Amino acid sequence: MSQYLDILKNAISNPHNLFILILGISFAFLLLFDLITTKKFPFIGSILFLIIISFSAIYAFKPTLIPSVIIDFLTKRYQTVKMAVTVWMGYFLVIAGVCYVVKVLGIKRRNAQFVKRLSYLPVELLWVVNRKGRMTFEKKSTETLALSNRKVKKITVNDEEIARHKLFKHLNNLEDVTNIEIKVFNKNNEVREIDLIKRNIYDKHNYYNGYILYLNKEQESQPTSVTVYEIIHPIKIDIINSFDEPIAYVDLVKKTIYLNDQMQELLETKDNVISEDEFVKYIVFEDIKFYQQDQPFKNIFRMNVKKQIIWFEGTKDPDHREMIIRRTSVINYRNKLKVKNHNDLENDIRKLLHENKEFGLITISFVNIIEKAKIPNHDANTLVNSIMSQYFKNLLEGYLRDSVTVYQLGNIEFGLLVNNPTTFDILTKEIVEGVEHFRKTVYTINNITIEVDLALGVVSSKGVENLPAEDIITASYEVLLQATDPNYPNNYSIYYPQTQTVKEYRLEDFDIDLSESFLEKFKLDDE
Repeated sequence: MSQYLDILKNAISNPHNLFILILGISFAFLLLFDLITTKKFPFIGSILFLIIISFSAIYAFKPTLIPSVIIDFLTKRYQTVKMAVTVWMGYFLVIAGVCYVVKVLGIKRRNAQFVKRLSYLPVELLWVVNRKGRMTFEKKSTETLALSNRKVKKITVNDEEIARHKLFKHLNNLEDVTNIEIKVFNKNNEVREIDLIKRNIYDKHNYYNGYILYLNKEQESQPTSVTVYEIIHPIKIDIINSFDEPIAYVDLVKKTIYLNDQMQELLETKDNVISEDEFVKYIVFEDIKFYQQDQPFKNIFRMNVKKQIIWFEGTKDPDHREMIIRRTSVINYRNKLKVKNHNDLENDIRKLLHENKEFGLITISFVNIIEKAKIPNHDANTLVNSIMSQYFKNLLEGYLRDSVTVYQLGNIEFGLLVNNPTTFDILTKEIVEGVEHFRKTVYTINNITIEVDLALGVVSSKGVENLPAEDIITASYEVLLQATDPNYPNNYSIYYPQTQTVKEYRLEDFDIDLSESFLEKFKLDDE
């Protein structure tokens, strides 16, 4: 033992050797930590350690197997082979450690890019699992399931108990497009539930690569088939083909466009991979600069496809290395809303009056939208449509969706029929308090910000129950017209029904005499 200590002492007496050994020992702990956390041997580190250990073992038990040339080289430089082994162990540790650090940093960078790409999917993604049942992505919010908590008593998948460490492998065996109900029981018999949907991931050769899990709830755009090319490999992703709408993935570094089936059909191309120059030919000439501009917002531009002009939006990642192009979700949002007309509003109000239900009618005017939409190289009519569509898209998210119906009453005038009295009271309060989304709407297109002023008229069914539907709508027009007056102090006006007062009239006021003497006069005349 003392002999080895002397060798080590002599080795570290040289500052160069001491530095190498300290670095080596430090990296040895990193490699050990990597082994503990990943449950896998680092490949490069394992190879280097195998080399040095094998050499040491051969020298200890069968030194004759080592060529004399190597022995002479080591003894000449390091005095003894043992000292050489000690120093070279430090070198190997340093090399292995550097490789480990490079690997960790590379994985971290690629995972960050991977998460960005996952954000393009129109669902709240929770897990991505590869074909071996290993999780490659996990959203932090999934910690609420306490899957890593040692106090977990059991886990059930669709009422079938599954061991915690076999959960993802078990899900791997389930069919595609599967509804999954996971329940986590702790030792206090408390239960946490989560409803998920599983969809498989295939590469471009239809080879199974794993699956994704996302929350089973109503989404604005549910994917009907998940064919994510190389999504498990975060270094490169050819195309996201996850939901039924035209999608293009742009590699801005290689200037290559990858098209999904819908986009390929829309552009009528034979290949699903085209050059950026070829793709730009489809873009309206005046809008090419919007596609190419370098800015953090969405690039919105028009494309000539199938003898029609369609609006698209491109979303770049912060590093400007890639971009996802899809049909603009806002431009045609009014079609999704199924906006009704004036006659529909009359019929719906009549129905509510007949059923004696309380309601509220809010009329909205985009006061200066025509003027604001006059931007060079942009179609004003399309911009007007887009601004109003985005406004209703943002306004009707959440609890308003099921209690508000939209009606177009003019070019820039709309009506909101609110069939829930509580919701109507909340909206009226927000209007009076001047909440921003009832004062103006802000729209950004190609780094240009447009602010449009709003005017609102408010009519409550309380007090107008006896009025016909036509008069209620007329009343809403009157208060809206008042709110659009630039001299009016507010951007809103509330309709208050006029109360009819009964005035008591006296006959004396009309010089009518009904006294006894007056009546006696008529009797005398008759005689």
